[in-house]
Amino acid sequence: MINYFKKLFSGYATARRQVSGVICRYQYAGKPVFFDPMLMLREFLHRSSTESVQKEPVTGFEEEINQFFVTPIQDVEPSVICTCEYQGRELKVFRFSLKEGTFPLSIYRFYWGGELLGQFRRKYDYGSQVSDLYEELYSKYPIQQQEKWTKLLFNTQTGGLIFLEKFGHSQLWYFPDAERFQEWRSLIKSGV
Repeated sequence: MINYFKKLFSGYATARRQVSGVICRYQYAGKPVFFDPMLMLREFLHRSSTESVQKEPVTGFEEEINQFFVTPIQDVEPSVICTCEYQGRELKVFRFSLKEGTFPLSIYRFYWGGELLGQFRRKYDYGSQVSDLYEELYSKYPIQQQEKWTKLLFNTQTGGLIFLEKFGHSQLWYFPDAERFQEWRSLIKSGV
């Protein structure tokens, strides 16, 4: 009954789940998607540190990356909001579900302690957008083109971190402040 009134006033239903040993509160509109934000960040750490990752320093690519996250969700409400506490700070993740052309698209925005930590974008296109992005990057920037790529990691001169990969679908991670991300990374790695 309480959930009914919450949904009536906010437009969202709520649920609590324990994921990765942390209690998370989910607010959702429509069908619930109970994702695990801690696991997502841990998987990023693992996937971005394997030997098959091509690492490149790049300047100026943040503008192109920001367009992937800003443009599609300016006027869209999140379909799920996940909130939990980690290391005495609030971790809040907004999940947006939309379409880009004919393909479904999910965008996640991670806020830690009220500040943007990073963003994740998955386009369910079987990797075609990442292929196009790689071609664009190779034509604009001094990146060593490899015959077969799967993952590309950029440490930008403005202090950001970008990770592109074709993992079944087109996936892109963007952390605008690498220093803040390193603080988070050390906490995740310590398992605290």
